[in-house]
Amino acid sequence: MKSLYLLNKDLRLKENRVIEVLKKSKSCAFVYWLKKDFKEMGEARLSFLIESLLELEMQLNEVGHKLYFINSLEELDLKLFDQIYFSKVYNSKEQKEFETLKEKTCQSDTECFEVENSTLYALSELPFSLEMLPKGFTSFRKKIEKKQTQLNKCTIGKSLTFDSFKPIDLEHKTVSVLNERLERLTKNDMFTGGEKSSLEHLKNYFWNQDRARTYKETRNGMIDFFDSTKFSPWMALGSLSPITVMNELLEYEEQVEKNESTYWIYFELMWREYFKLYSLKFGDKIFNLNGLGYKVFYIDDVDKDGAYFNQWARGETKEPFVNANMIELHQTGWMSNRGRQNVASYLAKHMFLDWRLGAKHFEKYLIDFDVESNWGNWNYNAGVGSDPRDRIFNIKKQADMYDPDHEYQSAWLIK
Repeated sequence: MKSLYLLNKDLRLKENRVIEVLKKSKSCAFVYWLKKDFKEMGEARLSFLIESLLELEMQLNEVGHKLYFINSLEELDLKLFDQIYFSKVYNSKEQKEFETLKEKTCQSDTECFEVENSTLYALSELPFSLEMLPKGFTSFRKKIEKKQTQLNKCTIGKSLTFDSFKPIDLEHKTVSVLNERLERLTKNDMFTGGEKSSLEHLKNYFWNQDRARTYKETRNGMIDFFDSTKFSPWMALGSLSPITVMNELLEYEEQVEKNESTYWIYFELMWREYFKLYSLKFGDKIFNLNGLGYKVFYIDDVDKDGAYFNQWARGETKEPFVNANMIELHQTGWMSNRGRQNVASYLAKHMFLDWRLGAKHFEKYLIDFDVESNWGNWNYNAGVGSDPRDRIFNIKKQADMYDPDHEYQSAWLIK
């Protein structure tokens, strides 16, 4: 059987369920779908993606395979393959793209397989059906924990061998050609893309820095790199599996300490899990102005030329705390969770602008952008999600609480 693994947001070899399935194939080609949105990415996000692809290519080269890329499905010659595998996607935008692939395979003898590969729990393991997904995160978490307070350690992909399938040579370009573009980009030096870097950071956070024991106390910090886990950029591209993170967390709890902070890391993994399922269940609704439709989102009709929004986007509002966060985003591709909540609240609840503009702006710049977490969080902050409470952040109070000495603001604001 000749197989194609069409990669998307699963740029890793370790704990990769697709590769486990591929071991049954006689030959395989690895192809990354470099979609059109890469042309719209900020430099830090794009450089992180290219680094991740080059790292994966190097890993595949070491076991005798190549990593090709395509820009569109039209470039694929399906007659070359008996089977196509890809990781399951959880949002309607990407689902529609893969539906096109499925339609193409229906016109040939090629079979198409979707593999659950980016969550802690398979859909079949949940204590409820997708249709019965609890309305709010807290109910979701409690139902999960009632069934199983923690995952058993997972062993998929621990010992990878590629002897079972041979490489298939294609006429497409390999991702190595992207190295030339990478050299022209400005990147965030705190983050290096790829599975190897993700595993190094994971070990560093838990063991060398020993920061898991104090995560709950430091997670809102905005200066120290290790105040929060910073796993999300690698998880967004699938260079780091949530199962790998969970296994490391369990190991730390067994060998070092299990406390409220280590639980809170699991708690954050649950938020990621919830937004995957939330996006899968509600589909296109998460992209609507009124979200799930439980309330009407009010827009102040004073910004027809976009000037008001651009003040927010460029970090030129009346709030220095908001401005500092937006400038950090533009220069580095990163913003803390505390910052994201404040700038989102300011755009939606103080400026009364279309919150979707903010979600799209984050999509362009954030190195840890993924559809489900980004749009799920914007739904939540705009008050149009499954928990439509009217949350409004007092920006000045937040700045006093989390940047009392103005150290963070001074670091990013031009004097």
